[in-house]
Amino acid sequence: MKEVLYVLSSGSWLKKEGESIVVMREGKACDRIPLSGLRRLVLLGRSSLSSGLLDFLVKKGVDTVFAAPDGRFRAVVTGDPGSHVERRMAQYRKLAGEETGREMTALLVAGKIRTMSAFLKQRSRALGDSELARFALRIEACTPLVEDRDPAKLRGLEGAATRMYFQAFSRLIQNPAFAFTGRNRRPPRDPVNAMLSYLYTVLFSEVLSAILTEGLDPWLGSLHELAPGRPALACDLMEEYRVFAVDRLVLTLLNRNGVQPEDFEEKEDGEEGELSVRMTPKARHRLIASWEKLLESRIPWPPEESPMKFRDLIRYQVRCFGHWLLENKPYNPFAWKA
Repeated sequence: MKEVLYVLSSGSWLKKEGESIVVMREGKACDRIPLSGLRRLVLLGRSSLSSGLLDFLVKKGVDTVFAAPDGRFRAVVTGDPGSHVERRMAQYRKLAGEETGREMTALLVAGKIRTMSAFLKQRSRALGDSELARFALRIEACTPLVEDRDPAKLRGLEGAATRMYFQAFSRLIQNPAFAFTGRNRRPPRDPVNAMLSYLYTVLFSEVLSAILTEGLDPWLGSLHELAPGRPALACDLMEEYRVFAVDRLVLTLLNRNGVQPEDFEEKEDGEEGELSVRMTPKARHRLIASWEKLLESRIPWPPEESPMKFRDLIRYQVRCFGHWLLENKPYNPFAWKA
């Protein structure tokens, strides 16, 4: 029984037959997936589905996420959120409030700074690279500046700390077949950025689905400003997992030869006309399999509680965020102890 169905190959057409989704390619059925237990359908590529299947998914509350072949988020189709008006009203009041909105922004920025610094320190010890420790200390030095609750300054601080982190990222790659000269996206122009961008979108879809399940509005956040086509709250709440989930997985695959240079291809971006680097279909399937294995792994969180699956941890954190909105209970971003 699958909770999430990823469709990775462009040109697929999905339809409903009985209690299953049938994946069609070139007029032939190539896969059949039971609908029982499905919570989310993610179309990573130029695929389509029948109106009958879409209607069924909406009625059953199964979120359908659309993304471009390189992983860029496009849209989400979900069911009627009308039963959660009270939660959304609390969200609008609190995140639009000057003090409370700044409080959450500062909390998220401080959490991300802490995680990036802790990870670089851990890798510094493991690799015997003192330069990584120096980068970690520079990032950590940003922490006191979080006390300035000006939203623009907090966003600038988060951006500066992230740039320092990615300046150190190449030192974490121990595979000479892959180079990293800095973060680039939309489109990604090298294999490392292709993997990062792709998995960031997959993580985003996981957080987005949890937000919709809790009845919150994914479009209003605090750290990320309102912008067309950007669910700001999903962008906010995925920040605490970027390093722990995506960056670590990408580095593991690179450093343990889980991917090879031939797993990537250069293509012209259909919309922008630029050249972009993408994974081959087989490489994408292996990447998603590794991602699903991570989601099923158990993480001790909260620290004093029994470990829970990482996928459940994301849902738990969104529920805690809802408690902060409605009941003013403290919200603690996920803090991975490297």
